[in-house]
Amino acid sequence: MNDKRTLLSSFAWKFSERLLSQGIGLVIQILIARMIKPEAVGEMAILLSVINIFSVIAQSGFSSYIIQKKELTEETISSVATFSILIAIGCIGLFWLFGNSLMAFLGYPQLGIYLKVAGTMLLFNAINSVLMGLLSKQMQFKEMFFRTLIVLPLSAIVCFALMMNGMDIEALIAYNVVNPFFTTVFLAQLLKRSEYKIRLKIDARELKHALPYSLRVLTQDIGNVACNSIRSFIMGGLYTSSDLAYYDRAFTYTSYVEESVTYTASSVLLPALAKEQDNKAKFNNYIIKSTALYSLIIAPALLGFAAVSPTFTKLILTEKWMPCVPYMCIFALGFLHYPILTIQRPAFLACGRSDITLKTTVTQNVISLLAILVTLKFSPLTIAIGTSISLLAYIPLYAYSTKKYLGISYSMQIGSMLKYIVLAAIMALCIAPINMTIMNEFIKLVLQILLGAVIYISLLMLTKDRYFLGMLNALKERIKAK
Repeated sequence: MNDKRTLLSSFAWKFSERLLSQGIGLVIQILIARMIKPEAVGEMAILLSVINIFSVIAQSGFSSYIIQKKELTEETISSVATFSILIAIGCIGLFWLFGNSLMAFLGYPQLGIYLKVAGTMLLFNAINSVLMGLLSKQMQFKEMFFRTLIVLPLSAIVCFALMMNGMDIEALIAYNVVNPFFTTVFLAQLLKRSEYKIRLKIDARELKHALPYSLRVLTQDIGNVACNSIRSFIMGGLYTSSDLAYYDRAFTYTSYVEESVTYTASSVLLPALAKEQDNKAKFNNYIIKSTALYSLIIAPALLGFAAVSPTFTKLILTEKWMPCVPYMCIFALGFLHYPILTIQRPAFLACGRSDITLKTTVTQNVISLLAILVTLKFSPLTIAIGTSISLLAYIPLYAYSTKKYLGISYSMQIGSMLKYIVLAAIMALCIAPINMTIMNEFIKLVLQILLGAVIYISLLMLTKDRYFLGMLNALKERIKAK
């Protein structure tokens, strides 16, 4: 019972942290979109496409290794942390040596100096990856909530101070560098109060034990990032930076819809499942229930967002971003793979089977690259369709692996998810026509959200959904207990 309370408390704090982070982040992104031109957003997307590849290399998958490993020693932590720091410094050095040539090759020679400055975030990201792994292992999600409460506003102040002085790309770079810097300072203070200590030293034996697992995680992470980066490079080269900005912003805003729940679920479930990796019945039950509950929440959120995207874009982002709407609808469909990916990937990592997640990710990356090659010559919108189709490939890939290695049937994995998608689609079709009505955009958006919630909840009640009714009963009991 105590374990259940700990899991629920951890989930609540982590979810609150992500809601706060996403909420502040969304406000910042909206203000940025309203204040600067799409071209600057597209240029920042190109820079991040390069930096993210090297950031994954610097982090080396050690965060998952730290969480999964049953016994941690100071030698283990210090070795992986020092190794990550050295890799990050090496990558920053490469930016300073070859940054101008690389950006010229990509068709953006004016961004060479910006790559050198923005690349400093690699060092902070490498350190933060290890620190976040340690804090997640201890389920210190309450502390992470306060980190977000402090760090994001400070980063935003720096960003907007530069924007008010007419610096667009400089403001975006400052935000992406200052944010991880403040995070490093905050997490380092938290670590001082924990049982773990980090020293700048490497134990070759500990590093040898860590590398096989972490490199498998690194390979799949870098595959995902590389596919996204290649897609950005192609769009930035064949089309305009504005086209890339519409694609990137649509992807970003749609991600906000699911990312709070996704990041929370994966962050909390990995350490929770790692503790139960030897109890197969409890382990599999976690997977089945978590997939269903996650689908219950995320399916209406994604399809509902697609339904209101015209009104949302016109009201929040202004008319200049209306070309984002078709992309938002396409990505909302593609992101329906997240219930399977978010639950089952941590499940395999928790039981030490990073080899399975590696095979699955490599296969999906091949599909993604094929989708890029097939669609790149048509239009940016066609590329977005290919991206979404390749993302949906995660569903059959992980469903097959979960049945084969964990013994969970296809119906147990996907049955509930499909039900919630159908109910959410009905809800979305009911509220989408409101976009065409003539009324105040704010009132229209509020009406769509409220009506969508009523329709979806009514459908859950009519179908007597056991997971929804279970959530209601748990809430009633909690209220009575208070």
